[in-house]
Amino acid sequence: MADSPAGARRGSTFRKYYPEYYDLAWSYGLDPALKPTRLDISETVRWLGYKPSYSLANLLSELATYGDSGPPQPGQA
Repeated sequence: MADSPAGARRGSTFRKYYPEYYDLAWSYGLDPALKPTRLDISETVRWLGYKPSYSLANLLSELATYGDSGPPQPGQA
């Protein structure tokens, strides 16, 4: 993916809520200007019996901390 457009307003909502992760998103090929897709997981929530609370902020934080290899698996610490 190309470098983020210099001086452009692309991804202004992303930049408003996640300014510290804007460059990180670009560096991993994520376009902050694209609207995220929200999936209907109501059947999964009903089946599991709980509602997941993982967010985009969690994902970006872990990406910044661990890179694309992700966090260590349990027992690997």
